Amino acid sequence: MGRAFGPRHSVRGTYHASAGEKTPNFAARNQEELALLKGAAQIVVMLPDEQATPEKLALLRRMTPERRLLLAEQLYWSAPELKAAWLRSRHTDWTEEQIGREVRRLFTNART
Repeated sequence: MGRAFGPRHSVRGTYHASAGEKTPNFAARNQEELALLKGAAQIVVMLPDEQATPEKLALLRRMTPERRLLLAEQLYWSAPELKAAWLRSRHTDWTEEQIGREVRRLFTNART
């Protein structure tokens, strides 16, 4: 949940500990946050370099819906190809049939 020093992050924001500040019990705070997240469909964690900049957002907003759909379709079809390439690099002894079977298995139950 947090560090010994510095801010603690939670669903409701960042808490800054100061001298004399009363903070809720860790277990109680954790239970409260879990209750808030219980109904969430998914939790997305993004690295700082993955977050969209204002320039990227402006570029996406200028695109036509057809162009955005085309890009999404390209991403959709490239995902299994990238996974297959990764599997080939990790399992050099596997045949193409084994690679294909594993890619299908991985993507059959994929949710995100």
